Amino acid sequence: MAAFALVLAGDAGSAAAAGKHFGTWLNTDRKGKVELRECGEDRLCSEIVWLKEPLDEKGRPWRDILNPDPAKRGRPVIGM
Repeated sequence: MAAFALVLAGDAGSAAAAGKHFGTWLNTDRKGKVELRECGEDRLCSEIVWLKEPLDEKGRPWRDILNPDPAKRGRPVIGM
């Protein structure tokens, strides 16, 4: 499972300053889309909204199996 990275230039600490970056973004290897939006005063939120290959080799949705918190390893990647 490829990792996702989102880098904002400039004042990434301010949601208002990052407003021009809001929207849905395709990652560089074109295997996933991330939505970037404001979610509170001076807060940015992102969510994985699409994967080119949303299912693993057994036909199940990809899960957050590498999360250091074992309680979160079962959650689906889409929606994170």
